[in-house]
This record gives sequence, structure tokens and C-alpha cells, in this order.
Amino acid sequence: MDTDYTILVILTYIMIIIGGVAGIGLIVAFFRKLGKIESKDKLEEEKLDD
Repeated sequence: MDTDYTILVILTYIMIIIGGVAGIGLIVAFFRKLGKIESKDKLEEEKLDD
């Protein structure tokens, strides 16, 4: 019984870590898209200023 429990705990932790990494990856990708949009706007503003 003890070995079954430890395997479940290990699998649970692995899933949590994978989920966390995937979540962070999605957030980073989302912010990169926002950053690209912002940088495009900034470039357009600089062109208008010139």
C-alpha cells in the first residue's frame, strides 16, 4: 500500500510541474504577443514623429 501511495504522489507532483510549466509558457507567449503589438504601435508613433 505504501508503494502505491508514493507512486501516486510522485505522479501528482510531475503533473503539477508539467501543468505549471505549460501555464507559464502560455502566459509568456501571450505577453510576447502583447509586446509585439505594443512595439509595432511604438514604431508607428516614431515614424509619425519623424
